[in-house]
Amino acid sequence: MPQANDAITRSAQQSYPDHYTSEDRMAVRTVTALLTASGLSQSELGRMVGCSPTTVCHVLNGQLPRSPSKWLAEYKVAIDRYMGHDLELPAWDADSPRSEPIEAPFVETSVFRAVAAACYRARRYGGFAVVAAYVGTGKTTAIQRIAAEQDDVHVIHGLPGMTHSILLDELVTAVGCPVKASSSKTGGTKAEKLRAVIGALRGKRALILLDEAETCSASTLEYLRRIRDLAEAGVVLCGTERLMPMVRDPRGRFGQISSRVLFWPPIIRRVSTDDIRALAEACMPEVAFTDPLLAALETACDGSARVLCDGVLPGLRDYGLAKGHELTPALVQKIARDLLGFQPARKRA
Repeated sequence: MPQANDAITRSAQQSYPDHYTSEDRMAVRTVTALLTASGLSQSELGRMVGCSPTTVCHVLNGQLPRSPSKWLAEYKVAIDRYMGHDLELPAWDADSPRSEPIEAPFVETSVFRAVAAACYRARRYGGFAVVAAYVGTGKTTAIQRIAAEQDDVHVIHGLPGMTHSILLDELVTAVGCPVKASSSKTGGTKAEKLRAVIGALRGKRALILLDEAETCSASTLEYLRRIRDLAEAGVVLCGTERLMPMVRDPRGRFGQISSRVLFWPPIIRRVSTDDIRALAEACMPEVAFTDPLLAALETACDGSARVLCDGVLPGLRDYGLAKGHELTPALVQKIARDLLGFQPARKRA
């Protein structure tokens, strides 16, 4: 972390008055490094210990006209508490086996049902459907599940600035269709690749799922429109909340397909309370999740299935169950906030 190293270097090079003992000077370097690593500002640290930002600045810059020992000790305790070091962490042993991640059986969440409905409508009527959801709600998981369970479903993962040329290459690979190229050196022109894809999909009522669609160029959607029209394939665009206005606005990046969209549910901002319960029980079936405990989990993960399953629940397992602690709402909040650093990112309607 460059900022931390720079802070330590400045601290090591500065001069101190005589009343700064050698222990004080080492403590300054430690606190400076911890402050940078934690991401706290001097103002925030001051509020945590009940002193002004000016005092924090003077202590760490060797300018306090009296012994800084008391403040330095309080600063370190406050930062340790903020970073979760007051929780009992398992001792690290390089020879110990890696902990297995929590692997839960598939859970049919409300987000999965929304994506499945979009796929059904697009496939049945050969049109476009749009699903926009906040990150971490599980739309990509839903796409992968549907592709694994159904035939003639082709998933394309959008890339920043993806062009129609890249899209065609991805589709040729996903569909597995041979390209009759006029030149063996090029692997086929764009027209030849498009013709191959359309020919392979025509008559199959196939489905193309484009994930992270908002990252693609407008020309990418123009080619998907042609494939949809000529192959009568369904197309589902999935992306973050930024995708919806791109399609709805006729002057947006993808406005040319708005009249072809058959299904676009409201933006999915979070998983539901029932989803939180189902995911938690699937990941940790040995725990009896009470309503207060589930409410704490929902607050801790801020409606994100990814944060819940990949962060909060493993944290509860490692620092709650593994330590013999009773799982309480207070423990959920402490682990999520102080140890894992999860905070609600935004207020959601």
